[in-house]
Formats: sequence, C-alpha cells, structure tokens
Amino acid sequence: PRFARSTVRESAEARYWRSYRFPLLVTNSAAVTHIEFSQTVPHEFAVTCGTRVQIYDPVSNEVSKTVSRFKETVYSGTFRRDGRLLAACVGKQVSVVNMSTRTILRQLRGHEALATCVRFNESAGQLVSGSNDRTVRVWDVATEQEVSVLRGHEDYVLGLAGMPAAHSSSDSTAGGAQSQYLWASVSADRTCRLWDLRAPPDRAQMVLKHDRRLVRAALFTEDARLLCTGGEGGLVRVWDLMAGGRVQTDLVAHQKDVTALQLHKDPSSGRTRLLSAGLDHHVKVYDMSSHRVAHTIKYPSQIMSFALSPAGSHLVVGMADGLLSIRQRTSPEESEAEFDGFGFSAEKRRGRPRPGSYRYLIRAPKDIGDDDDVDTVDGGRTRKKPNLTAYEAMLRKFRYAEALDAALQTRQPRIIFAVLQELARRNRGMQIALSGRDPERLMPVLNWAIDQVTNPRYADMVTHVTHELLDIYAKIMGRSPQVDDLFQRLRERIESELRFEQELVALQGSLEMVCVCVCA
Repeated sequence: PRFARSTVRESAEARYWRSYRFPLLVTNSAAVTHIEFSQTVPHEFAVTCGTRVQIYDPVSNEVSKTVSRFKETVYSGTFRRDGRLLAACVGKQVSVVNMSTRTILRQLRGHEALATCVRFNESAGQLVSGSNDRTVRVWDVATEQEVSVLRGHEDYVLGLAGMPAAHSSSDSTAGGAQSQYLWASVSADRTCRLWDLRAPPDRAQMVLKHDRRLVRAALFTEDARLLCTGGEGGLVRVWDLMAGGRVQTDLVAHQKDVTALQLHKDPSSGRTRLLSAGLDHHVKVYDMSSHRVAHTIKYPSQIMSFALSPAGSHLVVGMADGLLSIRQRTSPEESEAEFDGFGFSAEKRRGRPRPGSYRYLIRAPKDIGDDDDVDTVDGGRTRKKPNLTAYEAMLRKFRYAEALDAALQTRQPRIIFAVLQELARRNRGMQIALSGRDPERLMPVLNWAIDQVTNPRYADMVTHVTHELLDIYAKIMGRSPQVDDLFQRLRERIESELRFEQELVALQGSLEMVCVCVCA
C-alpha cells in the first residue's frame, strides 16, 4: 500500500540541525562528565571521563592526547583561552596541566571537600573553582595562592559562569571576553548567586532562588543582560539581570533534570540559540526571541554534558553510560558529494520518476530499468538485496550472540571491535551477547581480549568487555580449567602492561629532568 506524502515541510531550523550527520560513537569506561572546546584553531575538544582527560582532534575525531596522571576521578577539564593550559578538579584540589608536555604545573589545595567545577578568569590570571564544601574559591595561578573564599551557599556548588565583558562582540560560550570581577555560581541549595570579586567575600551581590531543589548549570547571554539556569525537573529559567533579577520566562521542555546549557550563534545567519541537555536523553534547541523549542535531538542514554565547537562544525555529547557521540556538520555540497560516492548521482535521483505518477506512466525506455535492477512478473522493479556479512545479518535480526560469534570467526581485530562497539551502543546489547556462553564459546572472547589488551586502539573496549565478563561469570569461576587459565593469562598480561607503563612514566620523568638541566 502507498500512503499520502506528508504535507508538513521541514523547517530551516530542522534542516540546520539535521546537517550534523553520521554520529561517531565512542565507548568509555566511565561517565563523560564534561566536554569543552579550545578557542584556538583547530578547536580541539577535551573530554573528561573517569580518571583522565582525553583531547580529541576535530579533523580525525580521534584521541590525539591523553592526560592520565590522576589517581582520582577528574571533573570539569577546561581550557585556557590560548589552549596552552588545562585546569581540572581532582579530588579536593585543582590541577593545572601544560598541554604541550602534559605535565602538572600547579596543584591548588584548599578545598575541604570534592572540587566539582573550575573556570579560568583569564583577564586576571586567576582560576575560580567550586566545591562540595559549599564555597567558591579564587586562585592566583602564578603564585599558587588562594586569593579569596566566597561563602554563602548552603549546599554543594555544582556550576560556575563568568559574566561576559561589556560590549563583547563574541559569543560568551564560544570564547568571548569575560569580566574580571563578576561571576555566577549555582548550587544544590536551589539558588544561583552573583559575586563581585571586589566586594566582601561573605556577601553575594544577588541571590536568585530556583523553584526546584538542584540547580546544575548557569550561563550568561552575550550582552550580559540575561542569565539562564537549569536544574531539577527539566526547568530552564531565564533571569533579567537589568530588572534586578526578575524571572523573564520559564522553559519546561525536558522530562528530567537539565545537566548542561550552551549558547550557539550561527556564523552565517547571526541567530543565537540556547541549547539544553538533560537526563531524558534529549538536547533541546530554543529560539531566544520566541522562547519556544525549535528542534530536538534524541540520544540513546542520559546526557551528562555536551558542547558545540566555536565554528559550529561539531556537536559532541557525553552520556552517563560512557558513550561519547561526535556529530560533524556537513554543507549541502558535501552531502551531495557524499551521496554520490555511494553510486547514486544527483541527476539519477532527480531524473527517475516516482512510481504511480504521470511521469512514471509515460517514462521513456531508458527509464524502465538499469543493470542493477531486477524485473518482477508484474513489471515492477526491486533492488537487489545487499550482500551482508554474517555478523551484519545477525545484527539486523537482533541476534547479538550470533553476531559476536560470526565476528570472532573472522579473526580480524578491526571487525570484532566494530561489532563490540555496535553492541555497546545498543541497549543491553553487550550483556546479551556475552551472557549464556559455554566454555567453547567463551574462550574465543577471552583469547581476543588477551591479544588486544596491550593495543591502545582497543584497550578501552577490552576493559569494558572484561568487566562485563566478570560481572556475568564471577559466580561460576572454577568449573572450567580452560576458562580459568585464560582469565589468569589475561590478569598476568594486564599486570605486565601496568608494570611496563610505570617504567615508561619513570623514564619520562628522568628525561624531563635531563631536558630541564640542558635548557638551564
């Protein structure tokens, strides 16, 4: 049966956001808690996940650097404007890292509880950090000294935002100049407090009370006239600071907590949009003039953080289950060329008449069929079925265990990794594929893990698979000598790799001392 073509036309807003195509999904072992782009070309982006901060190259969308010299969970990895320094919260302290050498230059100690967020106050050469000790602290990066302690919050400080400098012409979230003195902090005490660093540190200049319990994110508009906050219950509230902190509007589009906010200014049209992400798996795009939702993007898991590149070319989203989604925007010309690469030219797509139309009835003989078509008895035409591999066919049928077995039979690490990555992206796909295996079907998985655990390209996936296997089969260990032997070999291989990495770190430290002595 044929259905009538939809009369609803896709809006220009929807076409713009749908141009962020072909998401690349990367699996991590921990939740992605923060994402931030560098303001210097080529606009690398830092992904904070677990005990490390990974730096991605926006051209290849692959990890170019990894800062992993931390022993505790890292939060809020943020770049300085020039991209040469990176600050991150590690336990109760704030660490400053030199991006060229990946060495820790400063360790700012003073917080009495977990530090949760940090931002550069670049015009004053300072850092501003918030913590679970209910304080906001200002640090001098050069002297490593604490400048002031801002007190007033009654619960955990969860986010910070610097007010853009007056008459700044660039986007506040895309690297615009910040005011040296005016800052906003949000907390779990249902308030957003505005601070003037020149005033006494025990008194906020303005206290904005949120209706919900948690306030997770804050953001100033480009002209510093409005302040946006988001938090529990999916509420995004817009405050008019020029009117004394009056509520301008409430945007309630999310079904669960809002976790991140960002402004985006389209370079071509100059229009500004507010974006919010939440635990309901959605990113919402708001029109700031009408305060309405202009577009919605859905993701497979709860969103913890997201970021748009300054040039608007990349949309990167981090999720609670460790998934990292990288979408890259393509121009209409690139989309046309990409489609042509699959063998369907623009002329061919526009020239073929639609079946059932008048043009289809009077079509010329050259339009009746092609070499790659198959004629049926009733005169219609159907495409040849694509030649799918065994694992692709099993994935289409949602037979995850058989798909993994077929990939393992190829003995090609790249294919096995791709199938595992697809299973991790699907809901409980990895768990279903690894469960219910007898020793004969479990041994190939362990052999692959042993072979690839030292390969940097697949090490994260091997870690994820090993954790799943231990969770599933820990209670029945000891029943199969062959499986126990493979688990023991995997453990010895991991311990050997850890010892090797420790030796490399020691060697790197020695080389750095030699370089310092030579330069001196």
